[in-house]
Amino acid sequence: MKNLLFDDKLQIFNLHYLSAGDSISLDHLDFDHDKSSLYCIVWNRDEQNIFLIDGLPVTLDKNEMTFITPNQSFDITKCKGEVLILRFNRDFYCIYQNDHEVSCNGLLFFGSMGNPILILDYLNSSRMEMLLTVIKEEFDMLDHISGEMFRSLLKRWIIISTRVARKQLFETDYPNINIEVFRSFNMLVEENFKKLHLVKQYADLLNKSPKTLANIFKQYNQPSPNKIIQHRIISEAKKYLIYSEKSVKEIAAGLGFESSGTFSRAFKNETSTSPLQFRMENKPPAV
Repeated sequence: MKNLLFDDKLQIFNLHYLSAGDSISLDHLDFDHDKSSLYCIVWNRDEQNIFLIDGLPVTLDKNEMTFITPNQSFDITKCKGEVLILRFNRDFYCIYQNDHEVSCNGLLFFGSMGNPILILDYLNSSRMEMLLTVIKEEFDMLDHISGEMFRSLLKRWIIISTRVARKQLFETDYPNINIEVFRSFNMLVEENFKKLHLVKQYADLLNKSPKTLANIFKQYNQPSPNKIIQHRIISEAKKYLIYSEKSVKEIAAGLGFESSGTFSRAFKNETSTSPLQFRMENKPPAV
Protein backbone atom coordinates (compact mmCIF):
# COMPACT_ATOMS: atom_id res chain seq x y z
CA MET A 1 0.00 0.00 0.00
CA LYS A 2 1.32 3.43 -0.96
CA ASN A 3 -0.21 6.73 0.06
CA LEU A 4 0.67 10.17 -1.36
CA LEU A 5 -0.97 13.14 0.33
CA PHE A 6 -1.18 16.85 -0.45
CA ASP A 7 -2.67 18.72 2.51
CA ASP A 8 -2.60 22.51 2.40
CA LYS A 9 -4.85 24.65 4.60
CA LEU A 10 -7.69 22.10 4.63
CA GLN A 11 -7.26 21.35 0.90
CA ILE A 12 -6.85 17.59 0.43
CA PHE A 13 -5.60 15.75 -2.66
CA ASN A 14 -4.70 12.12 -2.05
CA LEU A 15 -3.34 9.35 -4.28
CA HIS A 16 -3.58 5.88 -2.81
CA TYR A 17 -2.23 2.66 -4.32
CA LEU A 18 -3.55 -0.71 -3.19
CA SER A 19 -1.69 -3.93 -3.99
CA ALA A 20 -2.76 -7.56 -3.71
CA GLY A 21 -3.88 -8.34 -0.18
CA ASP A 22 -4.39 -4.72 0.91
CA SER A 23 -7.60 -3.51 2.57
CA ILE A 24 -8.99 -0.01 3.00
CA SER A 25 -12.07 1.76 4.28
CA LEU A 26 -13.07 5.40 3.85
CA ASP A 27 -13.87 5.29 7.55
CA HIS A 28 -10.11 4.98 8.20
CA LEU A 29 -8.49 7.99 6.60
CA ASP A 30 -4.94 9.20 6.95
CA PHE A 31 -5.90 12.75 7.80
CA ASP A 32 -8.18 14.47 10.27
CA HIS A 33 -10.51 16.50 8.05
CA ASP A 34 -14.21 15.89 7.58
CA LYS A 35 -14.57 12.43 6.05
CA SER A 36 -17.97 13.22 4.58
CA SER A 37 -16.53 15.84 2.21
CA LEU A 38 -14.39 13.45 0.16
CA TYR A 39 -14.91 12.72 -3.51
CA CYS A 40 -13.33 9.46 -4.59
CA ILE A 41 -12.29 8.00 -7.97
CA VAL A 42 -11.49 4.28 -8.00
CA TRP A 43 -9.57 2.78 -10.92
CA ASN A 44 -9.26 -1.00 -10.92
CA ARG A 45 -6.05 -1.59 -12.88
CA ASP A 46 -5.66 -5.35 -12.59
CA GLU A 47 -7.77 -8.37 -11.65
CA GLN A 48 -11.49 -8.16 -10.93
CA ASN A 49 -12.25 -6.73 -7.48
CA ILE A 50 -15.40 -6.53 -5.41
CA PHE A 51 -15.84 -3.33 -3.41
CA LEU A 52 -18.48 -2.34 -0.89
CA ILE A 53 -20.13 1.01 -1.55
CA ASP A 54 -22.60 1.93 1.18
CA GLY A 55 -22.32 -1.66 2.36
CA LEU A 56 -23.40 -3.25 -0.94
CA PRO A 57 -21.11 -5.10 -3.40
CA VAL A 58 -19.91 -3.44 -6.61
CA THR A 59 -17.71 -5.39 -9.05
CA LEU A 60 -15.01 -3.73 -11.15
CA ASP A 61 -13.14 -5.56 -13.89
CA LYS A 62 -9.70 -4.59 -15.17
CA ASN A 63 -9.52 -0.98 -16.39
CA GLU A 64 -12.92 -0.06 -15.02
CA MET A 65 -13.41 3.09 -12.99
CA THR A 66 -16.13 4.28 -10.64
CA PHE A 67 -16.87 7.52 -8.81
CA ILE A 68 -17.93 7.86 -5.19
CA THR A 69 -19.65 10.93 -3.85
CA PRO A 70 -19.24 12.56 -0.43
CA ASN A 71 -21.22 10.82 2.32
CA GLN A 72 -20.87 7.40 0.68
CA SER A 73 -18.85 4.69 2.39
CA PHE A 74 -16.25 2.64 0.53
CA ASP A 75 -14.49 -0.56 1.58
CA ILE A 76 -12.36 -3.29 0.05
CA THR A 77 -10.95 -6.33 1.82
CA LYS A 78 -7.96 -8.26 0.44
CA CYS A 79 -7.50 -6.44 -2.84
CA LYS A 80 -6.56 -8.47 -5.92
CA GLY A 81 -3.93 -6.78 -8.04
CA GLU A 82 -3.48 -3.01 -8.24
CA VAL A 83 -6.18 -0.46 -7.46
CA LEU A 84 -5.70 3.30 -7.67
CA ILE A 85 -7.80 5.56 -5.45
CA LEU A 86 -7.81 9.30 -6.09
CA ARG A 87 -9.45 11.39 -3.37
CA PHE A 88 -10.05 15.10 -2.95
CA ASN A 89 -12.27 17.30 -0.85
CA ARG A 90 -14.52 20.26 -1.65
CA ASP A 91 -11.96 22.73 -0.36
CA PHE A 92 -9.48 21.44 -2.92
CA TYR A 93 -11.92 21.36 -5.83
CA CYS A 94 -15.69 21.84 -5.61
CA ILE A 95 -17.41 20.25 -8.60
CA TYR A 96 -20.65 22.09 -7.72
CA GLN A 97 -19.10 25.52 -8.06
CA ASN A 98 -16.95 24.49 -11.02
CA ASP A 99 -19.46 22.44 -12.98
CA HIS A 100 -19.02 24.84 -15.90
CA GLU A 101 -15.41 23.61 -16.13
CA VAL A 102 -15.91 19.84 -16.01
CA SER A 103 -19.67 19.13 -16.50
CA CYS A 104 -19.61 16.02 -14.32
CA ASN A 105 -22.42 16.67 -11.82
CA GLY A 106 -25.29 14.25 -12.32
CA LEU A 107 -23.10 12.11 -14.55
CA LEU A 108 -19.96 11.00 -12.71
CA PHE A 109 -20.92 12.25 -9.26
CA PHE A 110 -24.42 12.50 -7.78
CA GLY A 111 -26.00 10.26 -10.40
CA SER A 112 -29.21 8.98 -8.86
CA MET A 113 -29.04 5.46 -10.36
CA GLY A 114 -25.93 4.57 -8.42
CA ASN A 115 -22.21 4.85 -9.02
CA PRO A 116 -21.31 4.86 -12.72
CA ILE A 117 -18.82 2.28 -13.96
CA LEU A 118 -16.68 3.45 -16.87
CA ILE A 119 -14.84 1.03 -19.15
CA LEU A 120 -11.50 2.48 -20.21
CA ASP A 121 -10.32 1.44 -23.66
CA TYR A 122 -6.64 1.42 -24.59
CA LEU A 123 -6.63 5.07 -25.67
CA ASN A 124 -8.31 6.43 -22.53
CA SER A 125 -6.38 4.19 -20.14
CA SER A 126 -3.18 5.48 -21.81
CA ARG A 127 -4.35 9.06 -21.28
CA MET A 128 -4.99 8.32 -17.61
CA GLU A 129 -1.56 6.68 -17.29
CA MET A 130 0.09 9.84 -18.64
CA LEU A 131 -1.82 11.99 -16.15
CA LEU A 132 -0.89 9.61 -13.37
CA THR A 133 2.79 9.88 -14.27
CA VAL A 134 2.66 13.68 -14.01
CA ILE A 135 0.75 13.51 -10.71
CA LYS A 136 3.40 11.21 -9.22
CA GLU A 137 6.18 13.48 -10.47
CA GLU A 138 4.50 16.46 -8.79
CA PHE A 139 4.39 14.60 -5.48
CA ASP A 140 8.18 14.30 -5.75
CA MET A 141 8.63 18.08 -6.00
CA LEU A 142 5.98 19.55 -3.70
CA ASP A 143 6.12 23.32 -3.36
CA HIS A 144 3.80 26.32 -2.92
CA ILE A 145 2.31 25.98 -6.42
CA SER A 146 1.72 22.22 -6.34
CA GLY A 147 -1.93 22.74 -5.45
CA GLU A 148 -2.62 24.48 -8.76
CA MET A 149 -0.78 21.76 -10.67
CA PHE A 150 -2.80 19.03 -8.95
CA ARG A 151 -6.05 20.91 -9.62
CA SER A 152 -5.29 21.25 -13.32
CA LEU A 153 -4.45 17.54 -13.57
CA LEU A 154 -7.58 16.56 -11.63
CA LYS A 155 -9.75 18.67 -13.93
CA ARG A 156 -8.23 16.99 -16.95
CA TRP A 157 -8.86 13.57 -15.37
CA ILE A 158 -12.51 14.44 -14.73
CA ILE A 159 -13.01 15.91 -18.22
CA ILE A 160 -11.67 12.73 -19.87
CA SER A 161 -13.94 10.67 -17.62
CA THR A 162 -16.95 12.85 -18.46
CA ARG A 163 -16.35 12.29 -22.17
CA VAL A 164 -16.07 8.53 -21.63
CA ALA A 165 -19.33 8.58 -19.65
CA ARG A 166 -21.14 10.54 -22.37
CA LYS A 167 -19.94 8.06 -24.97
CA GLN A 168 -21.00 5.04 -22.93
CA LEU A 169 -24.34 6.37 -21.71
CA PHE A 170 -25.45 8.49 -24.65
CA GLU A 171 -23.30 7.27 -27.56
CA THR A 172 -21.99 10.76 -28.25
CA ASP A 173 -18.73 12.56 -27.53
CA TYR A 174 -20.42 15.94 -27.39
CA PRO A 175 -22.75 17.61 -24.90
CA ASN A 176 -26.27 18.46 -26.02
CA ILE A 177 -29.39 19.91 -24.45
CA ASN A 178 -30.93 16.52 -23.63
CA ILE A 179 -27.82 15.35 -21.80
CA GLU A 180 -27.95 18.58 -19.81
CA VAL A 181 -31.59 17.82 -18.94
CA PHE A 182 -30.49 14.37 -17.75
CA ARG A 183 -27.74 15.86 -15.59
CA SER A 184 -30.04 18.55 -14.20
CA PHE A 185 -32.69 15.97 -13.36
CA ASN A 186 -30.16 13.82 -11.49
CA MET A 187 -28.94 16.81 -9.51
CA LEU A 188 -32.48 17.87 -8.63
CA VAL A 189 -33.24 14.34 -7.45
CA GLU A 190 -30.08 14.35 -5.34
CA GLU A 191 -31.07 17.64 -3.73
CA ASN A 192 -34.78 16.91 -3.22
CA PHE A 193 -35.46 13.16 -3.07
CA LYS A 194 -36.32 13.28 0.63
CA LYS A 195 -39.27 15.58 0.02
CA LEU A 196 -40.18 15.30 -3.69
CA HIS A 197 -41.24 11.84 -4.84
CA LEU A 198 -43.20 12.54 -8.06
CA VAL A 199 -41.92 12.95 -11.61
CA LYS A 200 -44.24 15.92 -12.15
CA GLN A 201 -42.57 17.83 -9.32
CA TYR A 202 -39.18 17.51 -11.03
CA ALA A 203 -40.61 18.15 -14.49
CA ASP A 204 -42.06 21.44 -13.20
CA LEU A 205 -38.65 22.46 -11.84
CA LEU A 206 -37.15 21.77 -15.28
CA ASN A 207 -40.00 23.50 -17.14
CA LYS A 208 -40.76 20.25 -18.96
CA SER A 209 -43.80 18.03 -19.10
CA PRO A 210 -43.48 14.57 -17.49
CA LYS A 211 -44.00 13.03 -20.94
CA THR A 212 -41.17 15.08 -22.48
CA LEU A 213 -38.90 14.08 -19.62
CA ALA A 214 -39.77 10.41 -20.06
CA ASN A 215 -39.13 10.60 -23.81
CA ILE A 216 -35.68 12.13 -23.29
CA PHE A 217 -34.68 9.31 -20.96
CA LYS A 218 -36.15 6.68 -23.29
CA GLN A 219 -34.21 8.15 -26.23
CA TYR A 220 -30.94 7.25 -24.49
CA ASN A 221 -32.14 3.91 -23.08
CA GLN A 222 -31.95 5.29 -19.55
CA PRO A 223 -34.21 4.18 -16.69
CA SER A 224 -37.45 6.14 -16.46
CA PRO A 225 -37.54 9.31 -14.33
CA ASN A 226 -39.80 7.56 -11.81
CA LYS A 227 -37.40 4.62 -11.57
CA ILE A 228 -34.50 6.99 -10.89
CA ILE A 229 -36.41 8.80 -8.13
CA GLN A 230 -37.44 5.56 -6.44
CA HIS A 231 -33.95 4.08 -6.74
CA ARG A 232 -32.40 7.12 -5.06
CA ILE A 233 -34.90 7.03 -2.19
CA ILE A 234 -34.42 3.32 -1.59
CA SER A 235 -30.62 3.58 -1.87
CA GLU A 236 -30.67 6.10 0.97
CA ALA A 237 -32.99 3.85 2.95
CA LYS A 238 -30.59 0.94 2.53
CA LYS A 239 -27.74 3.04 3.91
CA TYR A 240 -29.78 3.93 7.01
CA LEU A 241 -30.83 0.31 7.48
CA ILE A 242 -27.23 -0.93 7.27
CA TYR A 243 -25.35 1.78 9.15
CA SER A 244 -27.82 3.39 11.57
CA GLU A 245 -29.94 2.26 14.49
CA LYS A 246 -32.96 4.26 13.29
CA SER A 247 -36.30 2.48 13.33
CA VAL A 248 -38.20 1.87 10.10
CA LYS A 249 -40.67 4.54 11.22
CA GLU A 250 -37.87 7.09 11.70
CA ILE A 251 -36.33 6.25 8.32
CA ALA A 252 -39.71 6.55 6.61
CA ALA A 253 -40.32 9.99 8.14
CA GLY A 254 -36.82 11.18 7.22
CA LEU A 255 -37.38 10.18 3.60
CA GLY A 256 -40.69 11.99 3.30
CA PHE A 257 -43.16 9.11 3.61
CA GLU A 258 -46.47 9.65 5.39
CA SER A 259 -46.28 6.31 7.17
CA SER A 260 -43.93 3.39 7.72
CA GLY A 261 -46.40 1.19 5.83
CA THR A 262 -46.17 3.33 2.70
CA PHE A 263 -42.39 3.29 2.95
CA SER A 264 -42.26 -0.48 3.48
CA ARG A 265 -44.38 -1.08 0.37
CA ALA A 266 -42.15 1.19 -1.71
CA PHE A 267 -39.06 -0.55 -0.35
CA LYS A 268 -40.43 -4.00 -1.12
CA ASN A 269 -41.45 -2.96 -4.64
CA GLU A 270 -37.85 -1.94 -5.30
CA THR A 271 -36.01 -4.76 -3.49
CA SER A 272 -38.52 -7.64 -3.15
CA THR A 273 -37.81 -7.70 0.58
CA SER A 274 -39.01 -5.81 3.64
CA PRO A 275 -36.86 -3.16 5.35
CA LEU A 276 -36.43 -5.29 8.46
CA GLN A 277 -35.44 -8.37 6.46
CA PHE A 278 -32.95 -6.30 4.48
CA ARG A 279 -31.43 -4.98 7.73
CA MET A 280 -31.11 -8.48 9.16
CA GLU A 281 -29.37 -9.76 6.02
CA ASN A 282 -26.98 -6.84 5.48
CA LYS A 283 -26.18 -5.09 8.76
CA PRO A 284 -22.52 -5.66 9.70
CA PRO A 285 -21.90 -7.46 12.99
CA ALA A 286 -21.22 -5.34 16.05
CA VAL A 287 -17.54 -4.93 16.85
